[in-house]
Amino acid sequence: MNTHARKANLLALLSLLVVLLISGLAACGGPDAAQPQTPSPQPSALSVATTYFQVFNAGMRSGDFSALASVYAPDATLTQSSTKGVTTVFHGLADITRFYQGLKTRLAGYQWTTESMHGVAPNVVLAYEHAGSPPLRIASRCIHMFVIQNGKITSYEWAGYYAGQP
Repeated sequence: MNTHARKANLLALLSLLVVLLISGLAACGGPDAAQPQTPSPQPSALSVATTYFQVFNAGMRSGDFSALASVYAPDATLTQSSTKGVTTVFHGLADITRFYQGLKTRLAGYQWTTESMHGVAPNVVLAYEHAGSPPLRIASRCIHMFVIQNGKITSYEWAGYYAGQP
């Protein structure tokens, strides 16, 4: 076999290997598959806390608390301390939802108004608010501390420090 024929065969073999390599890369997604995927941006902790109060107030008006799943992690913890010094801990979305349903019954007509909200860390929000309904002349006062991860509330401390005045 002459040198020209050997070079032609070698070129054909190399061409076949290149085609197979390119086909293999294309089947794996090519160069794009090697690039890390950018996760979709998570809402800020402040926006999650703001949305929480909107969802909470809507539930207090309607009695439907199903939207809590949009702001709470399924395994979240809510620690609620009343002005009477009673602290209760609720674990998981179902338990937390039952708490809100009972709250709607006990405090029918109440709405919560945020007075100030601060991000004290990238995933921690502190909020002060007042709450009440027409029977109260002076609204109650509360403080809220949210821990938010992956766009959901994972831990929430809620303490009432003034019961309001009828």
